[in-house]
Amino acid sequence: MFTEAKFRSLSAPHQAKRIAELLRTLIANEREDWKRGLVEYRELSNWAGDRSHPLDPQTLQVRPMVEAYVHWREKAGLGPERSLWSAFNSDDAPESAAPALPWTVWMHNLRSAHNVGSAIRTADCMGLAEVWLSGYCAPLENAALKSAAMGAEKWLPVRRFEGGVPEALAEIERRGLPLVALETDPDGDVLGECEWPEAGVLAIGNEELGLEPAVLERATRRVRIPMFGRKASMNVANAFALAAWEIRRTAKKEV
Repeated sequence: MFTEAKFRSLSAPHQAKRIAELLRTLIANEREDWKRGLVEYRELSNWAGDRSHPLDPQTLQVRPMVEAYVHWREKAGLGPERSLWSAFNSDDAPESAAPALPWTVWMHNLRSAHNVGSAIRTADCMGLAEVWLSGYCAPLENAALKSAAMGAEKWLPVRRFEGGVPEALAEIERRGLPLVALETDPDGDVLGECEWPEAGVLAIGNEELGLEPAVLERATRRVRIPMFGRKASMNVANAFALAAWEIRRTAKKEV
């Protein structure tokens, strides 16, 4: 057990890691004195100046502890340990429910690591084959990305193009794949009213700036989601989820 002075002498990420380690022992049921463990947790979190996840020492509720554990792991610059996370997300199937569709989602210059992780999880849920990252999209080691992907980044193939747009376009050319751009282009095909190729690459880009001109010029089709409110566009991860569902919905039965 740390004294207050010793604990406060640690860096903030190190403090967060220690708190997460304490929670891990409680979640994994590695200690019998769990009430004392929760009291220790409250002391450490108070010393760290973060009371966003108060846990009641009078009750044992695993889910709030798991949420607190993920919070502190992220503050430490880490993602949740897969073995521990899986134990409390056992609904994940050991194998995919259907063969992967020959589709790739290409994310370029997405500012939000959470959006990148969310899109990776959606790509897995909709049974797409692969994810590409380029530009300043967050790396797979990013804690926010891991939290949003919830493990999908571990088994879904993810490829980063360090050479950016030119390298990715060269790979599309090499494979002979159609490129579909999800954009707010008013002249684009309306999602839900257009046909999708049997295979291809779906490009999504920065919410504010959109896709780069080189990507739009190479695209064989531009697809837009019609808006019915006042906003001109929606969150990029949500937009991708709609497009991925359409790809899955319209896929040939034998795929």
